Amino acid sequence: MKVGGNLYLPKDYKKGVKYPAVIIEHPMGAVKEQGSNLYAQKLAEKGFVTLAIDLSFWGESEGQPRNAVLPDVYAEDFSAAVDFLGSSDFVDRDKIGVLGICGSGSFVQFQQPRLILVLRP
Repeated sequence: MKVGGNLYLPKDYKKGVKYPAVIIEHPMGAVKEQGSNLYAQKLAEKGFVTLAIDLSFWGESEGQPRNAVLPDVYAEDFSAAVDFLGSSDFVDRDKIGVLGICGSGSFVQFQQPRLILVLRP
């Protein structure tokens, strides 16, 4: 399944530098354009590479039935996002975190040991 997302680079991005990254996931019942993108933009201004994603079954991501709530699948979405960011030449793969807004923070909290931190606003 394809997962939709918006990638933001740091305000002072310099080629050849590896940056810390944060994956940002929307609150339940919403999509990335309803909050996650704003967090992503603000963190990019502070020097992070950020990736705001729509979880499977929501927004631009694939999956049927639409708007399904399947935390196990969401954990796979986070894993794919970590793989995507970690394989890029501008992200420090040892400094990838996640910000889950609202209940989405709990979907990854104990299921993604590769992440260095979990942020919940």
